[in-house]
Amino acid sequence: MYYPSVEREEFREGRVRRSDQVFVGKVVQSSGPDALEVRVRRVMKGDPGLSGRVITVTDINNPGFCDPGRDLRPDDTRMFMINVDNFSGQLALTSSPIPMTLEMVDKVYAATQGFDYVPRPPIRLLPCEKKSCRFGAECVETGPESADCICPTCQNAGYEPICAINGKSYNNDCEMRRESCHTKRRILKKHSGSCEYNAGR
Repeated sequence: MYYPSVEREEFREGRVRRSDQVFVGKVVQSSGPDALEVRVRRVMKGDPGLSGRVITVTDINNPGFCDPGRDLRPDDTRMFMINVDNFSGQLALTSSPIPMTLEMVDKVYAATQGFDYVPRPPIRLLPCEKKSCRFGAECVETGPESADCICPTCQNAGYEPICAINGKSYNNDCEMRRESCHTKRRILKKHSGSCEYNAGR
């Protein structure tokens, strides 16, 4: 049976509820053409005794999955849904391994608990969290929804001399960043202490 590349949420939730085990796992290695060794990190549904164990998950190339597990590599972390075969004891995937996004973790957890998924309210970013300042400039909020990049003033910065990669000494890191900001040039610290002092050692 063919399913679209993006599974419908009700289809995925149904798979979660019908699965014996749902867990977060980290891929250890491939274990043949249709299996993966996975270290269980967190059990969301099923036997909590699986936590910390390395298990073999089969049926990773199921053609009914929109995103088979064959493309997973060691250290990839996903949410896995599996059923236990009563005859062979094999642990077979019941759906594509699910990416570890905050939204998908919330959706899978809701399905394992049997309640409807409720989206989290959007996080409101502060003005300076939305603005990137370069060349040592500092972000300063200028209003509830606005911010500017300002060169540091270095008041009360103290005396802790450093030598920069441009061969120039500065009284402190702040003064180096201030010059970088005013000149719009990338100036980085080379080492502590003045350039002249270290050159004479």
